[in-house]
Amino acid sequence: MSEQDPTTQAPREPDVDPELEAGFYGFVASKPKFSDENGKPYLFFRAGQIHYDYHPDGSRTQLPTTFHTIVAFEGAAVHGDTHLQKRDVFLAFGRMEDKPHPDTGASRKRFIANRFGHDLARMNYQVGTPRRLVDMQQQGRETPDREQPSREQSRSSAFEPVQADQVEAEQPARAM
Repeated sequence: MSEQDPTTQAPREPDVDPELEAGFYGFVASKPKFSDENGKPYLFFRAGQIHYDYHPDGSRTQLPTTFHTIVAFEGAAVHGDTHLQKRDVFLAFGRMEDKPHPDTGASRKRFIANRFGHDLARMNYQVGTPRRLVDMQQQGRETPDREQPSREQSRSSAFEPVQADQVEAEQPARAM
């Protein structure tokens, strides 16, 4: 009978409960800034969330849009840099973090995303769209080798963030 090495462990069984994390939804409000300093990918951008007050009669009133700091590291940063750009509607999973401001010491909240994806219910999205390829080419990065779809076909139904100076009737329709 052989003895097991006490340093080796038997594979553990996965939890039967789903993994739950905090979620964030919104639109990319600033151009995502990607850096790869010291070999550690890092992504930073500001995201907007449009809020509504829902009334008992089924109508809604738009509340002021709020803006939040989103950061990602490692693989999530690379994925976000490759797939997200200003005005894209997205979903992210991760956690909230309070971080002190380096100059003032005041606490600031930021969302640390470890997963990104486009909100397909609110955006028409196709991988490697022409505007993204142009951005990648201008930065001297390798672009995907595939046939590109027509962006103009999908632009009419894509999400357009509300502009502050638009009157209610001129604001783009949104999926619920």
